[in-house]
Amino acid sequence: MLQLGAKEVRAKELRKLPFITNTKLAGRQLILPPYYDTAVGEWYVYVTQENGTFQRLAGATPVSGIYLASAPAAPQSDYEFFLGTFVIQHLSFARIIPRFFQVVHAVHQFAASLRRYHVISRLSEPSPTGVYFLLEGELTFLTLAIRRYYDLLQKLSLEAAVLVKTADDFSKRVLPNLPQSFADMVLNGDQLRSAADIASKWRLPQPIADFYVSEGVHFQRVRDIRVAIEHHGKPAALVMQLPDGLVLSLSSSPWSDFPIWDDNTRRPNDLGSARALFAFLISNALDLPTRFVRAYWSCVATPPAIAKGLTCYLRNPYSDLLVGLPSVLRQPWEGLDRA
Repeated sequence: MLQLGAKEVRAKELRKLPFITNTKLAGRQLILPPYYDTAVGEWYVYVTQENGTFQRLAGATPVSGIYLASAPAAPQSDYEFFLGTFVIQHLSFARIIPRFFQVVHAVHQFAASLRRYHVISRLSEPSPTGVYFLLEGELTFLTLAIRRYYDLLQKLSLEAAVLVKTADDFSKRVLPNLPQSFADMVLNGDQLRSAADIASKWRLPQPIADFYVSEGVHFQRVRDIRVAIEHHGKPAALVMQLPDGLVLSLSSSPWSDFPIWDDNTRRPNDLGSARALFAFLISNALDLPTRFVRAYWSCVATPPAIAKGLTCYLRNPYSDLLVGLPSVLRQPWEGLDRA
């Protein structure tokens, strides 16, 4: 992955790249991921030379990371990454890029968490207690990772707000400093803030204030789980094995509060599919930056695309599990997969 400052990039060199359509970076840096030419099925992977030119690596194929293409190189396993498209194409400023790659790393970790769930659910332990401890640990990790993920996006949001300037004086900021904690944005103590409160307190455009309000309820659920685990030592969930798959008890909050429990995801005696919960939590987290970008884009002008018509995709050894999340939500029982 190459990252070049605006002053380091020669426009004539950029024009040599087959996928760059706009060489006017407007103060942005160039994030240069691999490019996949879908027309001929060919990869373009570059390294920089000391003289500021690019050198293509013949025959190189990325195994893990992000890339640009008009369509996925491997549709069954390469995940469309909306935030990546937005940042690479329109918002690749120096302040944004480090936050962006933190989010990229978190998405890779979500794929790994799904893989670990897959392994745990297929273990033949001599006692159900072994599976219980393994899954409880993974659910604890995932809950804490999602809570941190909210703050990663908040820090990216903070840097995006810094970029909003007045039309008549580009040195003058429109929005104030935002807090680095997502909780500070959406909560006043333990109470959810209203859209009017958020818009007034942080001087935010209404679409962005509405974004924070819409995320507040789910964020509070995840935050309450994190507080229960980290501060009160409460187990993540009561986990059991049924022929259909792993289940957890829905007899009390917070698990019973998630809006996914219906005849498709429940079993008798207040038991719910653990796989459905994993899929829901990760799907919602993956869509979080997409919802933020759409709110931001609806009210803030951004520079034109650097590689028009191309989309960012993410891949790693387990990214097929990210692509497959919608099918898991439709059929959450691993026992039925083996039937």
